[in-house]
Amino acid sequence: MLNVKDFVNQGEEVTITKVVGPEDTVGTSSTHLQQLLSTNACINIMIKTAVEMVDPKLPPGYITVGRYWETTHHAPVLMGSTVNFKIALDKIDGNRLFFSMTGWDDSGEFCRARHERVVINKDKLMDKVRERATR
Repeated sequence: MLNVKDFVNQGEEVTITKVVGPEDTVGTSSTHLQQLLSTNACINIMIKTAVEMVDPKLPPGYITVGRYWETTHHAPVLMGSTVNFKIALDKIDGNRLFFSMTGWDDSGEFCRARHERVVINKDKLMDKVRERATR
């Protein structure tokens, strides 16, 4: 079995800073909120960053997949605002990776999240997908 701690460091953190653009807003699902940062954009930034933090460090044939997500988006953020996201790998338990995220802007925190990813063998995953598809 792969020892994930040989490749990935618990406690690693990454901070992302970006300006909220039209692609980050709620406009596609609610015309009333089209100028606001969407929860989906926050989630996408977190997942993309978590994958970028871990997957390139794994040996060939191994990847991470999402297993769990919990988020609170508790304040609105306008398009054009500069936002920050801190993503941290808080815990490694076997092949399970536990991340936390905080999002903030000049007015304070606007979201908080927890995310779990699992390190798996890509070929074994695809074997299971094919097996399940033939049932």
